[in-house]
Amino acid sequence: IQDKPGLYREIFRVLKPGALFGLYDLLKGEKGGLYFPVPWAPDAACSFLVTSEELRAALRIAGMEVVGWWDRTRICIEWIAKIEAHRDRGFRPSSLGPQLILGSNFPIMANNIFLNIKEGRCVPTQVLCRKL
Repeated sequence: IQDKPGLYREIFRVLKPGALFGLYDLLKGEKGGLYFPVPWAPDAACSFLVTSEELRAALRIAGMEVVGWWDRTRICIEWIAKIEAHRDRGFRPSSLGPQLILGSNFPIMANNIFLNIKEGRCVPTQVLCRKL
């Protein structure tokens, strides 16, 4: 989503005072640009990842108080290692998977996400906010 401040303003508008709002997003990492394609964008022109500072600012400006912030990189890398171990043992995913929606490029997209996370190009982040 290109207009993240607008997204968070709209979320703020529909929440009741004191309500909690949780999000899980990939943020821009410190290690340079992403490998493409990824599920949300075929190339950099369509990808709108923000830094942690930009996300915090957008949430604060929208009227949200951040009450929890967790970098989930380690958990994702452990999950990726399990998937790779299954694949190395000959496991093949179901034909009823994300590739039905994302098309034949899905294996490339999945591999690029794995590389982007492992190399610190994007940071899986979980955030909990409260509407002030």
